[in-house]
Parts: sequence; C-alpha cells; structure tokens
Amino acid sequence: MRIQAKTGYYAWDDAPGTRSDQAIDSAVGTTFDAAEIGLRAGLSMDANGKLRLGAHIDTRDIVLVHDGERYNAELRLGIVGYVPGVAPMRGPVIPVDLHLSPQDRDRALEQGIAFVRDLTFSQQVETVRLVVFDRVSNAIGSVTVPVPVAVPGKSKDR
Repeated sequence: MRIQAKTGYYAWDDAPGTRSDQAIDSAVGTTFDAAEIGLRAGLSMDANGKLRLGAHIDTRDIVLVHDGERYNAELRLGIVGYVPGVAPMRGPVIPVDLHLSPQDRDRALEQGIAFVRDLTFSQQVETVRLVVFDRVSNAIGSVTVPVPVAVPGKSKDR
C-alpha cells in the first residue's frame, strides 16, 4: 500500500474562541440574517423599560454529538444592538454548552432550545440581533428583532 499525502502537521496559533468571534462578527456586519440555524426571537419590555430577549434555537439545525449517555453541543451566542448611524454594540460571546440525556435530546428536537436574557442597551437601540454559532458544524444563524416602543409587557416576535 502506498499513501500519497502532504508531510507535516500545521497547528494555528489562534487563541481559543477566535473562530466563534470571527463568525459572530461576520454576522454583525451584514444587513440580513443568516439562515443556517433556525431561530425565533422576541423582545419584551417591563414596566421599568428593561428589555428581555426570549429565543428558541432549532435543535435540528445544530450538531448533537453522541458521547456515551449524552448528546453534546457547543454553541456560542452573540447579542448585538443597532442604532442608526452608530457602530453595532456587541456584548461578549455567551457560551452555551449542552449535555443532554436521550429524553432531553428528544424534547429539544421537538421544542427547540430556549434562551432568555435581560438586556442593558441604551434607549436609542432600534433593533437587536441574536447570532448563534455552532462550533462543531461551523453553522451560523441570526435573527433581528425590532425593539418595542415603550409598551410594557408587549412582545414582538419574529
């Protein structure tokens, strides 16, 4: 048997998380949403004017690696606020590592993965974008939601 292949091994000196940051930053700068990972999201405003993001991630669009008794996934999320004429405001990358039992996996495939986060953006923010990056498949999805206009308790779903 003869194998013809390049010799050597090359490891890149990228810091941990660099690939996630680059993927999320690429989605931040676009005017449209990425569709590889299905997302639904809504924003609600409480009586004090604080925003809450509620989202569901389509589990069928991410890779769940079967490892013994668990199904694992490595997601990275970015939340971005947009104000017209100003650079996008992106917070830190949020790691969401899943370790699901077979029953939890089945439920997640049926219902999706819920994500809720209270937001602290300036009052000038008009839209918020949630970006989800799957570190296993390199798939990315995003959804942009308009900020509700001072109607406490109301939610805008997209």
